Amino acid sequence: MSEAVLTQKRLWISKKVTIRDGVLGYQHTGLFGGYAFEIKFEDIGNERTTLHRPHIGFLLAATFLLLISLVGLLGWTNVNREIALLGGLSAMGIYYVSFVLGQAQISLNTAKGVDLKFLAEAENEIEAESFLAELARSRKLFLVEKYWDCVDDYEEKIANLSWLKDGNIVNINEFKYLKEELFETETKHLVPIGFRKSA
Repeated sequence: MSEAVLTQKRLWISKKVTIRDGVLGYQHTGLFGGYAFEIKFEDIGNERTTLHRPHIGFLLAATFLLLISLVGLLGWTNVNREIALLGGLSAMGIYYVSFVLGQAQISLNTAKGVDLKFLAEAENEIEAESFLAELARSRKLFLVEKYWDCVDDYEEKIANLSWLKDGNIVNINEFKYLKEELFETETKHLVPIGFRKSA
């Protein structure tokens, strides 16, 4: 199976995600450290959400300015109330800027309780969408081969087929095709009554 790699960078954040042999490797490095883990295709879900996180630098600056302004408005310092009010209004403006310049992320759920997050602002969105499409394709091929093509037992195939459908790994048309294939295969193995050996 082919390997795919996605590398994303934004400010001090760096991500590297790899697809190889039914496993997704995920590395995240930030300003104060990082983490890495591997997760099997079976544990990756199909639910994805798009998040928009505010720009942390502007958010901290706005919060600091707002706190100083509140202290001035409450009269705990000698700051002029008009200046404190102007500071509060400025903080609101910086809050707005922090969301406008915020970071868009695509989040993909997993059975391990850890969401896979991909940077999805302008410069990273096309690469992220392309990688997620490749992940969906590779995941489907791998899981169908593992839980369908490589299984010979009829009962196990029926159970696996339901799992593939319920997990949205195969769509309804693919489910119907595999189901018909299963029944055709089983019918070929049945011996007509007239040809059974007598006891």
